[in-house]
Amino acid sequence: MNVFVETNFVLELIFQRDHYAVCQQLLEMAERNDIKLWLPAYSIVEPYESIIRRRKSRRQTYDALSRELADITRSVPFEEKANELAQLTGLLLQVGEVEQDEARTVISRLLKLATLINLDTAILQSALFAQESMSLGPQDAVVFASIMSRIDAQSAPSCFITKNSKDFSDPVIVDQFEQCSCKLFFDFKRAFDYTEHRLKKNPS
Repeated sequence: MNVFVETNFVLELIFQRDHYAVCQQLLEMAERNDIKLWLPAYSIVEPYESIIRRRKSRRQTYDALSRELADITRSVPFEEKANELAQLTGLLLQVGEVEQDEARTVISRLLKLATLINLDTAILQSALFAQESMSLGPQDAVVFASIMSRIDAQSAPSCFITKNSKDFSDPVIVDQFEQCSCKLFFDFKRAFDYTEHRLKKNPS
């Protein structure tokens, strides 16, 4: 069975968000060769934009808090409390370092387990068309074009998982997936349950 995922799958694993455990289970399925996991190559790079943005925001918050706390410590009644808070603000920088390390670990694992859909001229041309005809943003258009370039060639059951229901729930896009007999899911747990059911029903 083919399971197509995109950037938010990678982010769930890196930041260990609400659906982290389910995403791990999907990775384990790929590890056992129960499923073939597909991932646009663009989705390997895109998470770093989020990591850099979060790190920059935290650094700005850290600098602002540090200035305030430095001023507060000059007041004797609040000196002790301010020093305690100063230790906590250091977490803002530590989290960024942990996320960077986790990104390397997750991406290294994905490079071993997932089949990457490399960008080529045809995909980029399709992405431009998708931007114009489906009102997708540049990033979503690249993801959509990448996945559609491989779905047509698959004979096995397929599904695509994305949390981006805002853009991918467009009736035109939904119809594209239906025409390719590819189930579209906006929830990782529902997608996992569907995949597990298909595997039990049709074990390889």
